[in-house]
Amino acid sequence: MPITVDDAYLVPFLPATKPERMIDEPEIATIKELFISSIDRLQADFDEQKFVNYSPSKWVATKYGVDVMNIDEALDFLLYHEGYHCGYILALRHLV
Repeated sequence: MPITVDDAYLVPFLPATKPERMIDEPEIATIKELFISSIDRLQADFDEQKFVNYSPSKWVATKYGVDVMNIDEALDFLLYHEGYHCGYILALRHLV
């Protein structure tokens, strides 16, 4: 599936990147909206069975040692991956 989020909100957060600038309140609001609309789009695409021809992800298997062979496994991994980010955020908040 093509990525529907503008590169401006994707590229700065790819693996091996680091913060380059502060994000202001309007941009935070936009990112929050993208989070919600992306979930809604995922649900709509799932309901429309757009993932029937899901291609296994070699990147996930290489990076995390997990085989993601279909959309159900991808959704399970998504929860793990988001939890991973949440754990780091909570650890950083605790540190600060």
